[in-house]
Amino acid sequence: MLKLTEINGEHLYYAFLAGSSRILKYQCLMNKINVFPVPDGDTGSNLASTVRHILEKAQPDHSLFILARVFSLTRNP
Repeated sequence: MLKLTEINGEHLYYAFLAGSSRILKYQCLMNKINVFPVPDGDTGSNLASTVRHILEKAQPDHSLFILARVFSLTRNP
């Protein structure tokens, strides 16, 4: 197994992609267990919407700075 000693933009992108796939897969479950701060049942849907929007804008980039900037500036309409 390769030991990761530093992270670059590509690593961050693929880590985000992996985490995003879990959010999208389990958004209904997150809606069901949503009780804090308000039990409105839409946390999973809201998070999934945000993730989808970021994935539409982001692309793998070797630069951690560039990718982090894309993540931070991407707004969900």
